Amino acid sequence: MDIVLPGVSGFDVLKFIRRTKEYGDIYVIVMTSLDDDEVIKESFSLGANDFIRKPINQIELTSRLRAAVRLRNYQYLYKSALNDLQEKNKELIELTKKLKETQDVLIQNEKMSAIGQLAAGIAHEINNPLGFVITNMGTLGKYIEKFKKLIEEYDKV
Repeated sequence: MDIVLPGVSGFDVLKFIRRTKEYGDIYVIVMTSLDDDEVIKESFSLGANDFIRKPINQIELTSRLRAAVRLRNYQYLYKSALNDLQEKNKELIELTKKLKETQDVLIQNEKMSAIGQLAAGIAHEINNPLGFVITNMGTLGKYIEKFKKLIEEYDKV
């Protein structure tokens, strides 16, 4: 793009390109015959990607265009890789969430298993003395019957 255009300034066009989202990533090479370093400074501050002074040297123009094409290809590869990474990151976030949920379920199951083992241990500890008491209650009942008979026999005498 030339800085000196009929009816409009190249700077104004460059400003429009950079603030318009759909044109914002256009690669702009500014060309001018103006021999002022402020023009170069202003071009780059407004978002120019490269600068060429007129008269244009064919080798310089060809080399800069090739560099621009290479840069555009690298940008495309970068954006593609970035999109892939963002997609992979989303997948990893989802997998991490599922893993956390699974971990929470496993921890809950482990807690329930521990509570079950504790309850079984407590029941065992309660059953042992109860079994002893129940078994001895029968024996005690037999002794009481014997004592009753003995007392009855003693009362008869």
